[in-house]
Amino acid sequence: VKPHFQCTSAEGQQRVRDHIGNLTVSGTGLIALIQLEFTLAQPKGYTAFGAACGTKHGDPVVVLVDESQFSIVSGIRETVVGDYASMPFLVTGKGPTCGPMCVADPAVEGERGYAAAVLKHMPSGQEICVIAGTFPHCYGAWLPQFLDDVGPAGCRGLPLLFIVDTNAACEFEGPLASKGISMQDIGKNHSAGWGACSDPAVASPEPTCCHDISKGHPEARYWYDRTALCNSKGLVEQFRVHSDFVCGTDVEHKYTTAVVRLDGGSLDELPFAVYV
Repeated sequence: VKPHFQCTSAEGQQRVRDHIGNLTVSGTGLIALIQLEFTLAQPKGYTAFGAACGTKHGDPVVVLVDESQFSIVSGIRETVVGDYASMPFLVTGKGPTCGPMCVADPAVEGERGYAAAVLKHMPSGQEICVIAGTFPHCYGAWLPQFLDDVGPAGCRGLPLLFIVDTNAACEFEGPLASKGISMQDIGKNHSAGWGACSDPAVASPEPTCCHDISKGHPEARYWYDRTALCNSKGLVEQFRVHSDFVCGTDVEHKYTTAVVRLDGGSLDELPFAVYV
């Protein structure tokens, strides 16, 4: 869910809250909130982890976690775990003016926040590392701390579940270029060492970004938003793009859902299937 920080109207914010409410009612295991900068009551049965990046404006990332499906083992680096009141924006409507959890140098690439935590999938006992956030545009360099966090030092060699805005490829290459850059390609480009990835968004006919009203393109044109599973034998399936923009603001992304099969087995094996 990426409404963008320009989602400021009361009506648009309420539509986003309603959308998130529908996700929680349907039992969605993980819900990533990227650049959601307004209040959201804590959904019943959900805990959270989150963080922010920036030197002048904290770019927020929060992941809602269904406690019937997952327990949070540990946050990575400065990711805040469990204390909903400490999540950026969600309780007070105000966020930090700065934050250390940056994928790239904010002075060069702008604020590109991430949050990461090791989770235990309760039905299977399997641990995974979940990373949500925004990558820089046009192959922008990543900070060593981010590479450390998604590598063995932070994620301990566990399967990596990314719920991210990749900003894949460069705009001057045209919209279709983003469709041709998979999460595996992105990892290889940054020497991330996360190996093969299941990234069904590149096969989707539906782009996700953006509601570029100010640029004269209110329709989505770029395949930026991904739910991908790397360093794992599991699969991501049923990747779906919401038909409409929810808040309706400039630069909003279309929201997505997917099913993650942690062991790569049949979807009938429900203990290993997670809706995100």
